Amino acid sequence: MQFAIDADGKRVQPTSGARALCEICGGTMIAACGEVYIDHWRHDGFNPHCDTWYESETWWHRQWKEHFPKEWREVVIEKWGQKHRADVQVPSGLVIEFQNSAISQSIIRTREHFYGEMIWVINAKDIDSHFKLRSIVNRDVRDIQLSHDFAIKKISEELKKKVAEIEASVINARRAYEQEERKLVSRKKDAEYLTEKIRKASEDVRDFLSHWKSDKYYFDLFSKSYTKISKHKEHYISLIKAHLQLQNDIAQANERLGSIEAHEAISIEGKKMRIVPYGAITKENFDRARAIVKETYRTFFPEVKTFKSFDEVLVYKHRQDKYVFVIDPERTIILITQKLAEGRDKLGKLAAEIAETELLIESDYRESLGDELLSVQGDIAYSEVALEDLAGDVAIAEYDTPNLIAEQQKIAAQLIKKEERVFANKRFGAMREGKGLYTFDWKYERKSWQAAEATLYFDVGKDFLWERVRDGLFRKLPINEFVSTHLGPL
Repeated sequence: MQFAIDADGKRVQPTSGARALCEICGGTMIAACGEVYIDHWRHDGFNPHCDTWYESETWWHRQWKEHFPKEWREVVIEKWGQKHRADVQVPSGLVIEFQNSAISQSIIRTREHFYGEMIWVINAKDIDSHFKLRSIVNRDVRDIQLSHDFAIKKISEELKKKVAEIEASVINARRAYEQEERKLVSRKKDAEYLTEKIRKASEDVRDFLSHWKSDKYYFDLFSKSYTKISKHKEHYISLIKAHLQLQNDIAQANERLGSIEAHEAISIEGKKMRIVPYGAITKENFDRARAIVKETYRTFFPEVKTFKSFDEVLVYKHRQDKYVFVIDPERTIILITQKLAEGRDKLGKLAAEIAETELLIESDYRESLGDELLSVQGDIAYSEVALEDLAGDVAIAEYDTPNLIAEQQKIAAQLIKKEERVFANKRFGAMREGKGLYTFDWKYERKSWQAAEATLYFDVGKDFLWERVRDGLFRKLPINEFVSTHLGPL
């Protein structure tokens, strides 16, 4: 063990010749210091009734613990009449257990049940070669490349088909016909685009609402439809901001409740009070505060001092090391709870108003797109009549063949360019989303870890850990990122 309790009740580390008390059983501890073993505390004599989960600590354990503050290490947790020493417990309550040796499924289940929220870091240096890994990125990029090659081949084949059709046509009379035909094609594309836009109106609305929320510029090809709904932008953004502000207020109130609960509780004068530092007592709360003589606060008859004025509080400034200070938080908790209830009620109303506004925006957007579609359909009907008049001149249009071929080649080039962009985006997305993810096979798998419900991290002796995301899937996580995640803001 790295820590024991001295005569003043403080956690201390071993020094040569020192003695202290065990945090769990209260037995005498002797400091074991030397050149062979790491410095540690051991019981003065064998004590099988102390922490039955205790295992000898290795350099691997100690090096991992050193990543975290001393007060987080070897935290004694008491539940259901049992006391056990967690390797590390962060302020949120999460327990981190560093496991060097193999353990049974029953032990894994027992510890997870006792600790509740926890994770495992397993020493896997000796079994690193047992993992057969395959990159998710390589697999996905290979599939994307095959799909891309197929799309390019299909574009090329379609171009050949178009050229063959043009060359087979009577070109001389096609100049006027093609001019109108291009208009028709363009208008049909517009109609198809608008039809698709109407079908995907909900998705489009979500898209530009997302841009509104992030205050980014949004461009829409059919700007009339977008302009019509832009009148809702200012009101919608104000609702979103109000919603976010309420969420932040609720989160802050919850944090305040959490900070109160984080202080150790003690029953004084029939009330559940919280132990606080001397500096937490102010002119506003001194009447709810008490000072307890430190030597008596854990006895059956603690010596409690009340404050009739804040001046009496100031008297204890230079004697605070002899007292434990507590405050009754009931009034504060009631006020915070009321604020939370009011906030949640407002949040629900705001959410309903946001939903109604979004429905109104989508309705206006669909209506505008429908008007535009009707206009384009009228243009299409006009073009179709014009093309009928020009159909008789097709026989003399043969000389225009090269121009038509060039047009089709341009379209194919645009499609290829577009496909290249799509390919690049998909490839980048696959590399981003699959970064650090590997499928794996575990040769000679330690079956006991199949019982673990908590997240497993495997230390293979490198500058990263393998995080088991699920069966057959690892995520590569740098050790410094793992540590910083659980350290949080100190």
